[in-house]
Amino acid sequence: MRTTLRTRAGWLGLAVSACMLTGGAALAATTTDRPGSILMFPKVVTTGTRDTVIQITNTGNMAGDVRCFYIDGAQCLETDFNLSLTRQQPTFWDAKQGRRVSPNEPAGLDPGLIPPLPSNFQGALVCV
Repeated sequence: MRTTLRTRAGWLGLAVSACMLTGGAALAATTTDRPGSILMFPKVVTTGTRDTVIQITNTGNMAGDVRCFYIDGAQCLETDFNLSLTRQQPTFWDAKQGRRVSPNEPAGLDPGLIPPLPSNFQGALVCV
C-alpha cells in the first residue's frame, strides 16, 4: 500500500513538473520584429542628449488607421494622435521632433501629424 502511494506521489510530482515546464513556454514574448495589433513602447525618452526614434509598419495588405497615446510617466498626462498607413507602409519619427504633415509626399502616403514631445519627457507610447 505504501509503495503504491509513493509511486502515485512520484508520478503526480513528475506530471506537475512537466506542466510547469511546458506552461513556461506559453508566455508572451516582447519583440521588435514581429507584427502586433497593440504596440507598446515602454520607454520613450527625450532629453538634451537622448531622443527615441520610433518605427511603425503596417505589415498587412490593407490600409489601416492607428490610434497612438504618449503617456507621461511623471505627470500621468496623455497626448494622442492618429496615423493612417497604406498597405505595407513603414513610418518613423524622432519623439522630440514629432512628424509634420508633408505636402511633398504622394497623395495618401503621408501618415499624418505626430506631435513633438517636450524636452525631459520620460514615458511610454501605446498604439492600437
